[in-house]
Amino acid sequence: MTSSTTPIVNEATASLVLGSKTPNVASRNNTGSSNTRGAAGEVLPVGRSFQNQDLFLAASARRVGRLSAAAISRSEEEELHGERQRLLDKKFEGTLTRSEANRLSYVRWSLDRIEDARVGPVLDEIETKLLQYEKLARDIASLKDVLQSSVGRRRP
Repeated sequence: MTSSTTPIVNEATASLVLGSKTPNVASRNNTGSSNTRGAAGEVLPVGRSFQNQDLFLAASARRVGRLSAAAISRSEEEELHGERQRLLDKKFEGTLTRSEANRLSYVRWSLDRIEDARVGPVLDEIETKLLQYEKLARDIASLKDVLQSSVGRRRP
């Protein structure tokens, strides 16, 4: 098995996922000026939060990572499962070296990324819907409180 089981995402794939403007992360606040640079390299006012840009970058990086992990062939995935099993056997025998323990961690991480590439988007949709329902529940509770307080004020 080769040492690189995850294909490298090229610039064209990244621009497809990120849109036509690929963020210039390296340009963030490296000038020492009183302004800061946003994800796309534009100058932002002092004190402006990077929260929106950071959330965009995190979501974009997750999508690029999923595209990359989804490109893994079934044979490569089977090789990773086999390697993980061999390393687990050594671990339970008590003969696992530190280097092999590190490799086991990496193999597990790689398999997790592959699984996330397959089921992650569905889980993200479920999470989004759950957050919407939680917000709706808070809004309904707030409306209920407002209605109860207005009914309470009308009664002498």
